Amino acid sequence: MASDNKTHSVNGPVAWLMDERLPRDRYAVVHRMVAMLKSKHKIVFLPEKMTEDELLEHIQKTNYSLVVLPWHKYFAWSKIDGAFGTLRMGGSTVAGYFADPILPYELSEVPNFHRGILLDCLRLNQGEVSTLLSMLTDPQLRAGIAFPLGKSATIFRDTWRTFDAAGPGMLDGVLNIPFFHRNPWSQRRHSLRLCANLLWSMIYDVGPGKSDLFNTAGDTEEERGSFEVGTNGEMLAMRLIYTAPDKAPKDFLKGFWPDLNRATDIQQVLAKQTDFLKVHVFPETNRVEIALFFLKSAPSRAFPTEIRGFWVEPLSEKYSKEVSDATIVPINRASSKLIGPALPTAPMSALDPTLLIRQLHDIDFATCEYCVQLEEQIRDLDQRKADSPEAQILRHKLMALKQKQYAWRIKYKELLAEFTSTEQTEIKKAS
Repeated sequence: MASDNKTHSVNGPVAWLMDERLPRDRYAVVHRMVAMLKSKHKIVFLPEKMTEDELLEHIQKTNYSLVVLPWHKYFAWSKIDGAFGTLRMGGSTVAGYFADPILPYELSEVPNFHRGILLDCLRLNQGEVSTLLSMLTDPQLRAGIAFPLGKSATIFRDTWRTFDAAGPGMLDGVLNIPFFHRNPWSQRRHSLRLCANLLWSMIYDVGPGKSDLFNTAGDTEEERGSFEVGTNGEMLAMRLIYTAPDKAPKDFLKGFWPDLNRATDIQQVLAKQTDFLKVHVFPETNRVEIALFFLKSAPSRAFPTEIRGFWVEPLSEKYSKEVSDATIVPINRASSKLIGPALPTAPMSALDPTLLIRQLHDIDFATCEYCVQLEEQIRDLDQRKADSPEAQILRHKLMALKQKQYAWRIKYKELLAEFTSTEQTEIKKAS
């Protein structure tokens, strides 16, 4: 898909059109929030009585990075989006917002758009809206979940391959991450588990159009997708990246568009269970990114029947790489824990040898990757300041991790000897 983006850049201010239909109290709240956002963003209020043609003429003269319209005007004014380039995959854009409750039946049928961006200014707080504005005004920040979570967040990643479909408890490595079982996320355990399983089903379940997406052989190591999850205490995010040939951005917008007649579809359930949804399609490579955001305030739990924010948009592959200092940690699926799990204590005869080999591989790989990250952090700290306390803490952490890794390998050799002895005993009995 070629881009027809005009000369608009991302260096301009944000144009915000207030919704004159809002009740007086809600109008005051939104106006105050947007005014306070001026401390972080260049925001210009547009005249409330401005028509579509007047706005179209205005944006031709002024270089805006983002135009934010009331939701009813956003879906009705199709010329504004076209002014920035209908098939664009970056640069300036236009978004809608709502600050009063919207029910699904209030939205018309899905418009003939290549993208749909609807911001929730009713349930999201000022900081969350500010984060979305930063992502919308800078295409470099739009992809992924690292920027919304922040630099200090740790993101856990798992690669899903073809042969994983037959593996029992494949998602245990994800769902047993400790923060899933701590407040406030423990209270939403059902929604988190449901969404993780639905994302899994988008990769592995057999269905219309899926037979031509992947090789159906169950014994190959073909990568089907990548799954990520992380939290910063205030927000939890899940991200799935996979390949979807012959699927256009319009198809994803239609799939996630609120529709009561398709309430049981995977896309509809995902949109209902999450507090904010973000989908990016990378047309050059046919890759798709689905990011689900769960907030501490849990608006999807408190107001399950109302429309929440969503963001479906094509994006150039050059923007697909996340710009972040977040730490990426591979999920050790073998023991359903994070880095540094204890090996199974059950007798080797009770376990599948193939699974044990995979366990050793996962443990060593995950530990080595984390050790490399720690060593890089130590080098960076040493360059800034020699013998800094932070570097010393990381050195102790690295040393303890390597000692654990050594102990795991010894334990594995003991268990392997137990398995060999048990196997030889069974052979003698059989003979």
